[in-house]
Amino acid sequence: MKIKYVVNVMNYINKSFSLSKNISVSGNLINYDRNTKFLFVLLHGWGADGKDLEGLVPEFLKFFPSFSFFVPNAPFKCSANPMGFQWFEIASSDFHINENRNSCIEAGNYIVDLLGSLSEELDIKFNAIFLSGFSQGGMVSLSAGIRSEKKIAGIISLSGALLDNFDDKSELNPPPCLIVHGSEDSIVLPEEAENAYSIINKFGNYCEKQIIQNLGHGINNVTINHITKFVEYVVNKK
Repeated sequence: MKIKYVVNVMNYINKSFSLSKNISVSGNLINYDRNTKFLFVLLHGWGADGKDLEGLVPEFLKFFPSFSFFVPNAPFKCSANPMGFQWFEIASSDFHINENRNSCIEAGNYIVDLLGSLSEELDIKFNAIFLSGFSQGGMVSLSAGIRSEKKIAGIISLSGALLDNFDDKSELNPPPCLIVHGSEDSIVLPEEAENAYSIINKFGNYCEKQIIQNLGHGINNVTINHITKFVEYVVNKK
C-alpha cells in the first residue's frame, strides 16, 4: 500500500506517442512537472509490460525525487504471450543472428524517435534522458542509445545483450553506459555482459560492468544500488 500511495501522489499520467512507420508507444509518465530536469525511461522485457518495471520507480524516487519517469509498453503484442508485449520479434534463441540484430536496430530507431518526442513535449533536454531496459528492453536500449546521433545522459542495460556490432557506423560517441547482469542468468547468459562491455569499451567512453553473484534473470537491491551510483556519477559530471 505504501508504494502505491507514493506513486499515486506523484503526477501519474498515461501518455501516447505516434512514431515513424505507424508505430505508437504509450505508457505512464510519473512524477513530472515543468521543472523536471532529468527523465528516466524504463523498457520492459520480452512478454512483459510497463507495469513490470513500474515498481522500481518508488525506489528510484528515494534517491532522485526530482526525476521524472516514463515506463511504456512495447508497441507489439508478444508472439509467445498475447497478454504481454515485445519491442521486436525474436526469431531465434541465438540472439546474434542477423534477423534478430536487424530487428533490434529497427526497434532502437523508433526508440530514438520516442526519446525525441519526449524531449520536445516535456521540455527536457535530450542529453538529460537516461535510457534503461531489462532483458529485451536492455538490448534495445543499448542499440538506441549508442546509435542516437544526439547523445543521451546514459544507458543502463539490465540482463540485456548487445546485438548490434555497429559495422555500418564508422564513428560513434556513446554516452556513459552501465551493464548489470546476474551471474546465474540462464535466459540471457552473463557472457552477453562481457561481450557488450568489450564492444562498447573500444569506443573509449565510460562503460561500467557489474556482475551480481547468485542473481538469475532478474533485478534485486544490489542492481538498484549499482544504478543509483551510476546515475549519481553521471549527474554530478554535468
